Amino acid sequence: MKPALAQFAASSKEATAASSSAKALLLCLMWLGSNGALADRPVVRDQPGFPLVRIEYLVSKRKGGEARRLIDQVKPTAANKNLIHIWRGFSYRCEREPELAVAEFDQCTSFAEARGWTNLIACSYGQTEHFDRAIKILTAAIAETPSASGLYADRADYYCALGQFDKAVPDYKRAAAGNTERKRLYLTIAAEVLRRQGKLKEAMAVLDEGLKFPDRLSDGKYWLCRAQIETQQQHWQEGEKNCTIGLNQTRKASAKNKSAEEIAMAHLLLERAKCYKHLGKSALAEADLREHQKFSAETEDEILGKFRR
Repeated sequence: MKPALAQFAASSKEATAASSSAKALLLCLMWLGSNGALADRPVVRDQPGFPLVRIEYLVSKRKGGEARRLIDQVKPTAANKNLIHIWRGFSYRCEREPELAVAEFDQCTSFAEARGWTNLIACSYGQTEHFDRAIKILTAAIAETPSASGLYADRADYYCALGQFDKAVPDYKRAAAGNTERKRLYLTIAAEVLRRQGKLKEAMAVLDEGLKFPDRLSDGKYWLCRAQIETQQQHWQEGEKNCTIGLNQTRKASAKNKSAEEIAMAHLLLERAKCYKHLGKSALAEADLREHQKFSAETEDEILGKFRR
C-alpha cells in the first residue's frame, strides 16, 4: 500500500469524517502511492488439483470471474479450505468488490497461506471501514515478518483512520527506517500527522530528517508540508520559498507520476497564493490561483475516473 490516509485526515475532526468514508481512504492511498499494489509478491506455485499459477495470473489481469470458475473446480478439503476463500476473496478484490472479498476472507480460520499478501487482505477490510480488523491482520503479519517495512505504513494508515495518531506516527517512522527508497515519503506522512495536531516543532524535526533522503516522487508532498508548517506560524516568506522549491521539484517529477504530482502541485499553488496575498503580491497570488483551479479540475476528473472504473 499502500496504503496513507494521514495526508488528508490527520486532525481529530478530519479523521472522524474520513473514517466514515471508504472513498476518502482510497483517494488518499491512491495519491500517496500505498494502495496495495500487486508487486514484490511471493512466487505462486500450483498445488495438486489447485491451478494457483493460472488463478494468480487471472487475478493480476482483473479477470475475477474466470479465476472463480477455476477455483470452483477445485475439490474442497480441510487442507485447502482457507486457500479457496483467500483466492476467491482476491478474485472479488481485483474487481473492486471489497464487500464480497471480505465475505470470503471472513470464512478463513488463518491467513498463513497468504503470507506476503496479507496487506491486500487488510486493504479490503479498510475499504469496507473495518479498520480494527485490518490492524489486527497487519499486526499478526508484522509479528511474523518484522522487517517488512510496508506493513508498518499500512497499519499506520488504519490507525489514522481511527484517529489513533499516537500509534500511527511511530509506525510511519518504522516504515521509513526499513525502506531507504521511500524514506522521505513515510517521514513526510509522519510529519503531516504531527502538523495537523499542531505539533509543529516535532513535525519540522521529522522533515529535517527526510531532507537527507531525496525522493523525486514525493518531493511535492514533502515541500508542501514544510510550507504549511511555516504558514501556520505566519512565516509567509519561508512558506513561499518552500512552495516554490516544491513546485520546481514537482514539475520535474510529474511526467513519471502525473496525477499524484499534479495533486501536490495544486496544493502547492494554493498555499503559495496564500503566501503571496499576505506578502502583498496580489498579481502573483491571482496567477497561482488560476493555475491551481486548472490542476484541481483536471486531476479530480482523472482520479475520480480511476476510482469509478
